[in-house]
Amino acid sequence: MKMLRFGVLACVFGAALYPLQADAWGAAGQQLIVRAAVGALPDTIPAFLRDPATIDQMALMSNEADNQKGDGADRDLGPADYIQLSDDGRVAGAVPLSPLPADREVYDSALRKAGSDEFKAGYLPYSIMDGFDIVRRDFAYWRAIDAMSRTAKTADDRAYFTNLRAVREALTTRDIGVWSHFVGSGSSPLHVTMHPDGWDKYPGSKGIFGRFEAYPQGIKEQQILNRMKAYAPCNCTMQEDIAKYISDAGAQVDRLYQLGAFGAFDAPTDAGTRFTADRLAAAATELRNLITAAWLESEDESLGTPPVKVSDVEKGTAVLTKAAAGGL
Repeated sequence: MKMLRFGVLACVFGAALYPLQADAWGAAGQQLIVRAAVGALPDTIPAFLRDPATIDQMALMSNEADNQKGDGADRDLGPADYIQLSDDGRVAGAVPLSPLPADREVYDSALRKAGSDEFKAGYLPYSIMDGFDIVRRDFAYWRAIDAMSRTAKTADDRAYFTNLRAVREALTTRDIGVWSHFVGSGSSPLHVTMHPDGWDKYPGSKGIFGRFEAYPQGIKEQQILNRMKAYAPCNCTMQEDIAKYISDAGAQVDRLYQLGAFGAFDAPTDAGTRFTADRLAAAATELRNLITAAWLESEDESLGTPPVKVSDVEKGTAVLTKAAAGGL
């Protein structure tokens, strides 16, 4: 599933009008994740992304996937936002999470052989990976366009690329904001389990989804920042990184239900706050790491026809034409 690309200017400038919903982490949790993650980005990331106004926009866009659910859109957006891991860590009790199948076609074929499919079992890992690919490409275009805005031969061309850079910044802001929703969902134990809202092992646990997902409303950003891990490159494939991230969340399902049985999420409690803040911090850490990795990898992307390498455009040994940048 490629990220939805619609009305980017309406998204950027009308974000404050978005209705708040209680899906995934809920608006409060999703916004905490974005603010903490982007606030912890290294200085090497372009300054526009760390601007307070841009962070506000991304935070508001983080719930857009839930805002768009309903009617036919649920066919894609619903299963894009979860994955059903069984108690043994396999998807729908059949397909190993690690190694994660190479793409959704292979994943769906494996599930169908076991009597399920990607729309029943969910495909959250692929939502995260698709979003990463889009953001990496966004950064690649930004880098090349930024270079041309400074080095193009004529003033008209420099002005053209300067304007195009602003458009790319709006696209990148939008893409990261929407993508952050799926990254955030990967840290919630109830989005990566076959027991999303009640488990026979814990009588009376029906309704825990709503209680847990609304709990972040009482948590502060600093509590998330205090729990985030320092940036460290994965030194692994994207499939391995995402599989581990989701598996770590799945390992917390039992603990969440144990806490729920003692009322930890019925009202603010020390245990409930610690657990929820840890999960939000895991999401913020992952989002920060993935944005950073997308930036670092974007240098090696090639753009246009014939293709030119981004790093060559930045060094001045290659030229990105208007047409290759998406213009005339």
